[in-house]
Amino acid sequence: MHNLLCINIYRNHDQVGLPLGRTFIKKRVQDNNEISSETSFTNSSKSEGSENNGINCIFNQNSEQVDENSRQSSFIENVPLVNWSKYKTTVCQFIIEHQLENQSLTTQFFPSTQDSTNYKIMVGTNLTQNNKLYILTYRIPNGYREYERFKFENKKTVKISYKLDHKSEINRARVDESNPDIFATKAGNGMVYIYSLSRHNNNPVLTCRGHTKEGYGISWNPFRQGFLLSGGYDHKICIWDISKAESSEIDPIHQITKHSNIVEDVQWCPNNTNVFASVGDDKKMILFDDRTCKPEISIRAHEKEVNSVAFHKKFTNFLITGSSDNTIRLWDIRSSRKHLHSFEAHDKPVYSVQWNPHNNNIFGSSGDDSRFHIWDINKIGVEGKGRGLMNQPTELIFTNSGHNSSIRDFDWCPNLPWTISTVDDNKINQIWSVKKKIIYQDECLLDDEKIEI
Repeated sequence: MHNLLCINIYRNHDQVGLPLGRTFIKKRVQDNNEISSETSFTNSSKSEGSENNGINCIFNQNSEQVDENSRQSSFIENVPLVNWSKYKTTVCQFIIEHQLENQSLTTQFFPSTQDSTNYKIMVGTNLTQNNKLYILTYRIPNGYREYERFKFENKKTVKISYKLDHKSEINRARVDESNPDIFATKAGNGMVYIYSLSRHNNNPVLTCRGHTKEGYGISWNPFRQGFLLSGGYDHKICIWDISKAESSEIDPIHQITKHSNIVEDVQWCPNNTNVFASVGDDKKMILFDDRTCKPEISIRAHEKEVNSVAFHKKFTNFLITGSSDNTIRLWDIRSSRKHLHSFEAHDKPVYSVQWNPHNNNIFGSSGDDSRFHIWDINKIGVEGKGRGLMNQPTELIFTNSGHNSSIRDFDWCPNLPWTISTVDDNKINQIWSVKKKIIYQDECLLDDEKIEI
């Protein structure tokens, strides 16, 4: 094991790992000196005029404020997924369902002020021509008092804040969270385009060359502003430093060809400046250091194509991967030859996985089966208590089955816990929030400071 990739997650005691359940992961790291530490990173235009605006809104106006310490759940036991339309008002605080003009393969919240009720969300079209990138502003209730007062009727709950022409299909769009004025799009023509919101024009401020085919994976470095990572169908990984651009086009500072097939996804490590992960159709997960651009770890991660990878945001020894073999796997890079656990509830390929930024032991997943799942790794190995969905693993704590086609992408709201944006192949963008009393239904859930070994 290369010490370079081992990141210290100790907090003044010798227990290691995530809160992984009472009977899960018995292993301790024998020698603390084998683990090196890296500094943690903490870090107007057209609007729609119609009243309905293509939106179906569901809101439970009789919801009660829930004490965060409450552990009682009103969740209906063993509810079949097909009955979503019946129980969604029981389990969701609100749902905004917006019909997009065209299919979007991408969605992301922009950072917002903590007390705001207006949230910008980025989506983009995937057409043969006349593609657009939209930044939609949704009015979302903020906090339980606001939920009580908030009524969707006769309100313009969504408007188009920005609409930009785009040269090709938009496979992914990601904002640079360290500089929210800048965002990048991963285009169907193989290019990566950089846009600036403050410039208010249709033209990208920069074109990043290097790929010869399209792709989906794209990631901004959280430490080095302007460092952009990308993976493509040409089997390449490209890294650009857009701060060094001297013209409207820029070539990569690194091109890496260590995958033998399509690179589906890439991500920078959240608390290590140089480390990133990539996954692809060669079934591999590879960890790199950009100072050498050589694989530090390379493993066969799944039985089929690996579509998504995500570092844990705090305990970055841990990653999850989503695959076309319908599973999600949890990995510890200090002992990476075998996954720690396999999460199995999707019936078709998993397209996207993301850790919840507000809760250490929660992540979400979406896929081709039109399901969005919320998982709690604190419940791995915990025997079921009769709650939850019928015939599902105990670590699966919530399922949104309100989409009827593939969910290509999703994003957790950075300001509102348990609020999520999902997009599907049927041109639907849902903004929705899970009720606290559904999530806080078990003393094992969401205990962020609890470290089980």
